[in-house]
Amino acid sequence: MAPVLMLALAACAEPARESLLRIGSATYRVPESHIQSVNAEPHQFVRISPPDEPFDLVYDSRTKLQRDDRGWPVIFSINDRTGSNVSRYTAHDLKILCLRAVNPRGGCAMVLRVGDAEWSVLFPESQLQSARLIRQDAIDALDGYSI
Repeated sequence: MAPVLMLALAACAEPARESLLRIGSATYRVPESHIQSVNAEPHQFVRISPPDEPFDLVYDSRTKLQRDDRGWPVIFSINDRTGSNVSRYTAHDLKILCLRAVNPRGGCAMVLRVGDAEWSVLFPESQLQSARLIRQDAIDALDGYSI
């Protein structure tokens, strides 16, 4: 009887509220519970925290295609301020920047280019060895939101 009751309760549950987000030429349908921040003015900024993932996805129109004085991507909260003490790591095609951060979901980041948009993938420094897997999981998350 319990499985039937659970199924009936699940059928009555209110559907998750979603937001449509247009980033560059792509449109995403994202459950509102995954969205940490959205701003359109004075610039476009979106921060998504996919559940059960160790990373956040950030789109910040201010940093699109910007590079620092060493030719590395400018990434929100990592090297977007002058004088940042940033560590740089390369692993084949990945460029990863790390900055000691208070936010446990931040600290390191890489850029993920999707169409004409650059998403920052922020993740804890403790996950640095898993950067390639995190990159793939971030691609999968954005693909899942894409419509």
